[in-house]
Amino acid sequence: MDKAFRIALFLGMIILFSGIANAQMIKEYDLSISIIDSTALVSQSIKTDFADTISLKLPEDARITDISVENYTFKGGILEAKTDGEFRLKYLTREIIEKADNYYLVQRTPFPFDTEDFKMKVILPESAVLDTPESAYPSPKITSNGVNIILEWEKSGLKKGESFAVFVIFRKISSYNWIAIASIIIIMIAVSFMVLRSLRLRKVGKPKGKIRKKTEPGELHLLESESAVMNALKKLGGEGWQKQLQIQTGFSKAKLSRVIRDLEARKLIRKIPLGNTNKIKSI
Repeated sequence: MDKAFRIALFLGMIILFSGIANAQMIKEYDLSISIIDSTALVSQSIKTDFADTISLKLPEDARITDISVENYTFKGGILEAKTDGEFRLKYLTREIIEKADNYYLVQRTPFPFDTEDFKMKVILPESAVLDTPESAYPSPKITSNGVNIILEWEKSGLKKGESFAVFVIFRKISSYNWIAIASIIIIMIAVSFMVLRSLRLRKVGKPKGKIRKKTEPGELHLLESESAVMNALKKLGGEGWQKQLQIQTGFSKAKLSRVIRDLEARKLIRKIPLGNTNKIKSI
């Protein structure tokens, strides 16, 4: 019995230590994106609790300007390099920036290992502004260094295979437009105050009646793809940019456009064209 117990204990220790050895984790993952016109300078800093090969998904047009290791490969958008616990990388890319009436930044960061702490920073160009709080998704912490607007996100406890996606719309303005923008903001605040005051007065005077229950997406006999879009809209508060829905659902651009067209024909949503994207509202 004593011998069998020792064997079982020995095998248990092997399994335990094997599990610990395989539990590789990124302790800190810092990502910074500085935007200059239609080009992004991306800086990555990764600290791990292991020394092994790490594989990162980069834009296929990435041009590496600085890397902390001598031996690495970069092919088909995949960078593979051996890390000794710390890894730093800088590269230039145009792939994540789109230019139309405004500038659009779409960045999806996949995690090759469990990640304890992830921090992301986007530094907008000088004189760039966000039109509305919705222009950045998910909602970031917004600060400034006196010249640039800085957007920051933090996440923790991320699992291997997960990803973190952001979507930012911004535009550049000349210095002489600041006075006009300040005036517009003041007018918008005044109008909003008047509208809210009017709505409160109407609410006070409105007689109580039967409240119509809002139809949920599941009660509309929607297709699976249509339900995914309606549920994504619900999470966004009933409206959002088409690019936000693409991030939320994971659909291709063509598939999402087809689903939106079908929902619009059924009068479940309304599509409002803005620049080279659309604002989608549930009805």
